[in-house]
Amino acid sequence: VAEEIRKLAEGAAESSKRISQTLKSIGVSVEETQRSGEETTHEFEGIIREVSEAGAAFAEINESTRELNVGAQEIANAVGELNTVTAQIKGGSDEIQSGTHNMLGAQATLQEISAGVSDGIREIVTGAGEIRKSMQALADENARLREAVSMLNTEIKRFKTER
Repeated sequence: VAEEIRKLAEGAAESSKRISQTLKSIGVSVEETQRSGEETTHEFEGIIREVSEAGAAFAEINESTRELNVGAQEIANAVGELNTVTAQIKGGSDEIQSGTHNMLGAQATLQEISAGVSDGIREIVTGAGEIRKSMQALADENARLREAVSMLNTEIKRFKTER
């Protein structure tokens, strides 16, 4: 019986030793698992921070994209207004060109009229000169006629008629 007890005690001691080694091994594994869990937690916290930063960056990119869209829309509106103004300027330019063409035609007509008036004035001046010469000739003839009438009166007075 004692031998059995001793064998049992040796078996128990050996089992206890193996259990102790297994427990130590499990403890080491648990510590490694805990350390690994802490490292994983720390890594996850870093990942969460980076994901939050990436989310904030995407939010900024989204806001910037929205602002760019608004700016692009404003540019498109400005280009549309520029096109409208350009069309109005072109229309005004066409009107100015048409008005200039009309003015050039009117100027040519005015030059023709002016040339005609100048020719008419020259003819009037020439005619006035001829009229003046004719009037002078009439005046000269009138003076000769008066002189002749005066001489005739003198001659008539020389005749005496009886009464």
